[in-house]
Amino acid sequence: MSKATTRDPWIDKNRLYNRKKSEVEHLIDDAEAEMKVQHIRYLERKEHGSHKDMMRALLKYTRAKAVYDTVRWVAVERGAPHPMAGKFANQSTPNNR
Repeated sequence: MSKATTRDPWIDKNRLYNRKKSEVEHLIDDAEAEMKVQHIRYLERKEHGSHKDMMRALLKYTRAKAVYDTVRWVAVERGAPHPMAGKFANQSTPNNR
């Protein structure tokens, strides 16, 4: 047996990460809090701010949501929806040049 197969990280007995449960939960809580803050900023800037600031808040919200969904799917919840299974994940965007 080669070294590559004896140290295969995909074997059921090996974890692919070495984080404690509390660290993973802390990351999820941070991402969720960031999502909420950026969503509020987005709504505020949609009403009374510049378009650039509104889009920045929306991008930050999207980033935090991606972290939140991915960590839930990978490390925490059984049956969590796949992070790329959203209704917009497989749509191509137009080329706005």
